[in-house]
Amino acid sequence: MREKEHEEYNALTKRLLEEGYIAEHHPDYVRVDVPMWQEKTLDNYDGGFTYKRWWIFEQTFKTPCGLQCKGLQCHSNMSYMGIEWTFENDMATIHCPYEKKECKLKHEYLQEHGVLRYDCEVHMTEEEYCYEGVWNIS
Repeated sequence: MREKEHEEYNALTKRLLEEGYIAEHHPDYVRVDVPMWQEKTLDNYDGGFTYKRWWIFEQTFKTPCGLQCKGLQCHSNMSYMGIEWTFENDMATIHCPYEKKECKLKHEYLQEHGVLRYDCEVHMTEEEYCYEGVWNIS
């Protein structure tokens, strides 16, 4: 079966396909979400591979200002302004603990928007999680 064109896949799937993985053979920390009666295919609602929750919740993420959090504290699966704000696209979000709505470091689509004005995007980092963190909220 031919998989769909890459532009419809999430960023995780694009990366794993480039590394040579397929729906039937992939790393242990991802899954292919399809009903059990359906053949495993990357042509699915999620745009291909998704992270297993037990794995992604333990990963460290970082805001543009340097605040760190664990995946368990993040929000994923939001679609807004043409962006899929998901773990799989490295665009999950977190509610800013400082509620700094005028922050110019966060993504432009999250600035000055009613419900999302205190949210900020986070990106997975290789850094070891530090509760104290190092951030710049000036």
